Amino acid sequence: MRSAVPSERPRSFSPSLMCSYCRSRFGDHEFCGMCHLRDSALHVACAARTVMRTVEQRRPSYRALFSIPGIPRLVASMLLARTAGQMTSLILVLFALERYGSPTIAGLATFLSIAPGLLVSPIAGALLDRHGRTRLVVLDYSVAAISLALLGALGIADALPVPLLLVIVTVTSLTFPLSHTGVRTLFPILVPQHLWERANAIDSNGYVVSSVFGPAAAGALVAALGAPYALFVPAAISAVAAGIAVGLRDPSTRTDTGQLLADA
Repeated sequence: MRSAVPSERPRSFSPSLMCSYCRSRFGDHEFCGMCHLRDSALHVACAARTVMRTVEQRRPSYRALFSIPGIPRLVASMLLARTAGQMTSLILVLFALERYGSPTIAGLATFLSIAPGLLVSPIAGALLDRHGRTRLVVLDYSVAAISLALLGALGIADALPVPLLLVIVTVTSLTFPLSHTGVRTLFPILVPQHLWERANAIDSNGYVVSSVFGPAAAGALVAALGAPYALFVPAAISAVAAGIAVGLRDPSTRTDTGQLLADA
């Protein structure tokens, strides 16, 4: 009667014990083949996980959009500046009517707050390509903040003649295309192509939000504080927008030919 031979198979199935068991049981040649199969399976599993992570990252979503560095700050500064602009449009009319009692002056101030900027918008595009978008966006926000604060201070001091009002409004209009165009052109530069649709939706909804809340807030401020004091609120909002936009990533896309008008 044969005596029972105790099995050498390890009770534990850790990789190191199983490898030593397979090496002693099957020999080096068979052992290497089994390790190769095991390593291949591990590589396939790792590749599958990598593919799944890549698909998840490329899936168009607002979460993926706002995970891009700089996008949350860009959207925040954009919303604040646009809301301040909508507030200014209404407060400026009410300010002119309250101070001068003339619909003509109110209409002229409104016209000069828009028309000069439209005329220089092609040159603004060339400047954005030459000197970087972020710094010029911050420049416009800063000019808006200073101009509105100046109008409010001069109005309170009763030292704002009509020509000076129109000059300040015109200067503010001249820099407006820098931020209006600069912010919109930053989105396709910072955002990958598969998220352009989400970025465009954020840009479009920004106008809706500002056009709803801006005039409502402006009317309430004028009713509560008076037009000169109400001007300080959009001035402060513009200053905050400028502070948020400082240091935003601005990839270089300069394509100038050396002649500003030709590039425009």
